[in-house]
Amino acid sequence: TANTNSLNADQQEFAALQSQLDQIANSTSFGGTNLLNDSYSNEVFQIGAYAASVDQVTVTIATLNTTALGIASTAVSIGTVSAAISAMAAVQSAILAVASAEAVVGAAQNQVQAIIANDTVAQQNVQSANSTLVDTNMAQAMTQFASQQVLMQAGVAMLSQAQALPQLILKLLP
Repeated sequence: TANTNSLNADQQEFAALQSQLDQIANSTSFGGTNLLNDSYSNEVFQIGAYAASVDQVTVTIATLNTTALGIASTAVSIGTVSAAISAMAAVQSAILAVASAEAVVGAAQNQVQAIIANDTVAQQNVQSANSTLVDTNMAQAMTQFASQQVLMQAGVAMLSQAQALPQLILKLLP
């Protein structure tokens, strides 16, 4: 059974936890914007090449301080047994609200991760295509080089024969 002293101690601990939740809600930020205190609404992340909504992810995080969650010290107390029983329902509702906010953020994170994975595959495909083109260009250049080399050797051989022809004619004359 709960006596007055233990209920008072429990109330003090509950108030400290409420204060801690508000401190977390007021200090959690990203890029200078508070995330959990009604400041992070309709934030747009550009995830594609165009300004169209299909290339953007919009995120809104619900306010998650004790007042918004319905568990502020002015609204919820556990100083009596009946108040503690009522507080349990409020805390359960607050847990569901936090889980819902977490699901919103998780869904946006999954969407961004899927885009990153897709872009990584596209980048690898472009690099592979570029490599194939470079290899093809190199093979074509080597073929042209070999062809030119054969033509040059044939020309040198013909020139050599052309220079030797007058010598043969001179040898035939007495």
